[in-house]
Amino acid sequence: MSERELRDLRTQLDKAVQKDRTKDALEILTQLETREPSNARWPHRRGDILRRQGSKAEAVNAYERATDLYAEAGFVARAVAMAKTILLLDGARTDILARVDTTRAQEIHREKRVPTAITGVGQASLLQVAAEHEGKAAKIARIELSPGLKSQDIVLAGTEISIDLDLSEMEVGARPVLTATPVRGEDGPSAESLAVMPLFSLFAQVPKTALDALATGSELVELDDKAVVITKGDPADALYAIVEGCARVEVPGVTDKAPVLLVEGELFGESCLLENEPRNADVVVFGQLVALRIPKTVVVGAVREHPEVGDILFELLTRRLVGNLLQTSPLFSAFDTKTRREVARLFQVLRVPRGTFILQEGTQADGLYLPLSGRFDVDDGTSIVTGGIVGQQSLLAGEFSTNTVRAGTEMAVLRLPAAGFLGLAAQYPPVLEHLASLGP
Repeated sequence: MSERELRDLRTQLDKAVQKDRTKDALEILTQLETREPSNARWPHRRGDILRRQGSKAEAVNAYERATDLYAEAGFVARAVAMAKTILLLDGARTDILARVDTTRAQEIHREKRVPTAITGVGQASLLQVAAEHEGKAAKIARIELSPGLKSQDIVLAGTEISIDLDLSEMEVGARPVLTATPVRGEDGPSAESLAVMPLFSLFAQVPKTALDALATGSELVELDDKAVVITKGDPADALYAIVEGCARVEVPGVTDKAPVLLVEGELFGESCLLENEPRNADVVVFGQLVALRIPKTVVVGAVREHPEVGDILFELLTRRLVGNLLQTSPLFSAFDTKTRREVARLFQVLRVPRGTFILQEGTQADGLYLPLSGRFDVDDGTSIVTGGIVGQQSLLAGEFSTNTVRAGTEMAVLRLPAAGFLGLAAQYPPVLEHLASLGP
């Protein structure tokens, strides 16, 4: 069948669906499945129609074909969503999640993913700490100062993981903008283009047993336009993985900035990966949304059984946070995508337990520190949150700090060592001007 004939069939299918001609739609889908036997979209759409009709057994058969085809093409998240749909229709089909094959996704991920070097004492992650202390007061890492102890020693002594990031252009580039509400069921991005997205990375990298645990414990969420998924200030009790559709991140009271758009392959609600962090924004459906809701208890359990899952999640969390910061902070937003990537390589991401000293009164800052999550507490009673900076005045003036700064919560922190800071300021004068304008 020619491309033109395929396009005609697709057009006929859309018209049949719009006019609710179910029988015609199913007949056209039969033709499309025959002509494109490896395209999971057709049995997927057949399953949707049969499900609405109440034909559960036939819908399960169609969804089962879609599950296998999505996995064979590398779309692990879609395959998991299909399997979850089958379980909703037939709770006895507990075998379906286990048969989701990740082989192709792993191959694509190895070909496409930007490598990230993870270093640090013990390779611990945020969620490993959460798993160890679940249900208990978080352990506070307080480090006693002694004469001659430098601030760098203080920070690194209380830090369990450090990541050197090499971000992709997608992660530091402009966020996608949609002017029209997307239509569910349209062909989405390719598996290759999704390979650099957080969800693809998570599902392709974790051991199969960990993926099974995350998938089994997740809830399939299907929401319509303008539905509120999470609300600012609510407890961060789950991580969301977008399988299909879009959502917008909106900060109540902030009207001068366009909402951040989240698309297929992204994770949101990542504040649940941190200690007692509430939601910091609203997330509202744009068009339609299909997502996997993974409760924090499920994530913690997976980390407990598979510590490498915690490292992967921490990397994904920090990539997201750094990408957001590079696009929104005046320190970086004036740069083009290529320059942002170059600047990002100068920084380290540190996992910092609550109570860790960042800067001590009477010492010179060893670097520039930007909170990616949580807050810095200053001994004058103020706090510094995402978008703030610590250490710039000490570095610019070459003087000792007049304040002591600690991590007020468990945090992900961006650190630019002093040598890198001086090089950045010399190469990019606008950075120096912005930092000088921040005042003490």
